[in-house]
Amino acid sequence: VDPHAWNSAANGVIYVRNIIAALKKADPEGASEYQANGDRYIVELQQLDIYARDQIHSIPAAKRKILTSHDAFGYFGDAYGVTFLSPLGLSTESEASAADVSKLIR
Repeated sequence: VDPHAWNSAANGVIYVRNIIAALKKADPEGASEYQANGDRYIVELQQLDIYARDQIHSIPAAKRKILTSHDAFGYFGDAYGVTFLSPLGLSTESEASAADVSKLIR
């Protein structure tokens, strides 16, 4: 299971909606405030999502590649059309050689 769902702003909206629902249930007296604050934050996340897509999609698809040694960006890659490459599998314990990196970026 990939715990990094928050790397997609659209998934962040789901988190916020769930948090709003839980807060309203736990504190019904504050429900309208939780909803209003959550709604404002959802708008910000939706704007962030649009901005990220626009900025990333201004880069040619073939060049949307990022080299990383951590398998934390699956949701980001899926949401925004970015390919993440790992020089040595998915370990943060080892380092890639210049030759390894060269092979990946060609």
